[in-house]
Amino acid sequence: MSNQNKDLKEDKSKFDQCEVIKNKIGELRSELKELKETRLVLEREMQSNHKQLTELNDRIRQSKKAMKENKKEERKALDIGEEDITELKTQIATLKKMNDEDEKKYNKNIKNQEKQIE
Repeated sequence: MSNQNKDLKEDKSKFDQCEVIKNKIGELRSELKELKETRLVLEREMQSNHKQLTELNDRIRQSKKAMKENKKEERKALDIGEEDITELKTQIATLKKMNDEDEKKYNKNIKNQEKQIE
């Protein structure tokens, strides 16, 4: 009987060890499944972040290009030559002369109207 009890105890001990190992395997499988799901979520987030980063970089490039173009246009606008200045002075003088003539005509018309009223 003693050998049978001993064998039974050994079998029970081995069975218990097997149960512990099975439980541990089950836990590891669950943990592995969670890790796989987490990895997939992180990969999706990484792809999304990469896409957003690419879009932002494109916008930055476009903004820089637009800024360069604006600077070119500003420089062009500021680059006024002597000929342009002379032409603008001539136009101003012509406009002043036209304005003076119109003002004289206006004043003359007012005087004529005042005379007619009297």
